[in-house]
Amino acid sequence: MRPPLSLLTYLRVPKPTVDVVKPHVNTPTPATEKVADNENKVVLAGQETTQHISQSTGHRDPDVFVLGDNIRFVQDEGGTLRSPVSVDPAKVTVTNEAGENVTDWFTIKVEDVTDPNGAHVRQVTAEAKPEHLKDLGVNKRYTMNVTQKAELDGVADQEIDYGFSIVNDQYVFTEDHTYTEYIPAPKKTVKKTMLSVEVDGKTVLPGQELNYELTLDVAKFKDSQGTLDSLGSEDDYDENYYTPTGVFEAKTVDGTDVTDWFTFENRDGKATITAKPEKLGDITNLGQNIQWTLFGHVNKDAKRVGSRTLLLKSRMGIVRTRTRSLTRFQT
Repeated sequence: MRPPLSLLTYLRVPKPTVDVVKPHVNTPTPATEKVADNENKVVLAGQETTQHISQSTGHRDPDVFVLGDNIRFVQDEGGTLRSPVSVDPAKVTVTNEAGENVTDWFTIKVEDVTDPNGAHVRQVTAEAKPEHLKDLGVNKRYTMNVTQKAELDGVADQEIDYGFSIVNDQYVFTEDHTYTEYIPAPKKTVKKTMLSVEVDGKTVLPGQELNYELTLDVAKFKDSQGTLDSLGSEDDYDENYYTPTGVFEAKTVDGTDVTDWFTFENRDGKATITAKPEKLGDITNLGQNIQWTLFGHVNKDAKRVGSRTLLLKSRMGIVRTRTRSLTRFQT
C-alpha cells in the first residue's frame, strides 16, 4: 500500500556534470646532432675535416626543412675578420637514414652571414626543395655532410662551429665544437767538423766544413686527421758563401736512419728533400720528429766579412713556415 504523501521525503539530486580535460600533445623538435670524423684529432693547415649535422622531419610532412652549419669567423691582430676554413659547395651532401645520397632534393648554399647572435659566420645550408618536402617522409632522419678545409694562411686558428636545423618554425642549435689548428715549427741549426759542434751565430772560416741540420716537426702528425698528402723541406743558401757536397742524411730523433724515405735535389742555391709518396703513411704514424742534414763547406773564396741570413722554408703538406739561421763568414 502506498504511504501518504505527507510521509514521503523528497530529495533534490543535482544534475550530474563531467569535467572533460582536452588532451594536449607536446611534440618538441628533437635535438640537432653534430659529430665530426676523427673528433679531437690534430688539424693541419690545408687539411680537410668532415662534419655531420643530423635532424628528423617530425610527425607530419614539414613545411620547411633545413640543415645547417655555422663556422665562426676569427679576428686577426689588425681586427680583420675572416673565415678559418673554406667549404666547397660541390662537396656538401645530404644522406637519409639508409645512407643513400638525396642531395638532389636539397638546395646547397655557402654564404658569409651574421648569425642570430650577431656573430659573423660562414654558413652552410641544405634546404629541402618545395617539390621534395613530401618525399622526405614523416619522422625520417637526414644528415648533411660538410667538408671543411683549413685555410693555408700561416696562422694556427682556433675554429669554432655549431650545427643547426629548422623544422617548420623550430630553430634548434647544437653545442659549439672547437678545433685547434696545428702549424709545424721547423728548426735549423748550423754545425761544423766531425764533432758536430754547433756554430750558429759564430764565425767560420773559408773552406771550413759547415753542415745544416734541419728538424721536420712531424711528431704530432700521428694524431692528425689523416695521412699526409706531401712532405718536404727546402733550404735556401747563398752560393757565394756556401757549397753543399750533394750528400744528405735523414734520421729520426731516436737515431733510426730514414734517408731512403726521401728524394734529394740541389739546384740554384736551394737544397730540397721530398718524402716519397709510399713513405707518407710511415711518416704520419711515426710519432717522432725527423732531422735531416745538408753537408757542405764555406767557399774558399768567400771574401765578405759580416753576417748572412740563411732562410729555411719548410713545406709540410702545402704548409709553409720559416725559421732563420745566422752565421758569420770571415776571411
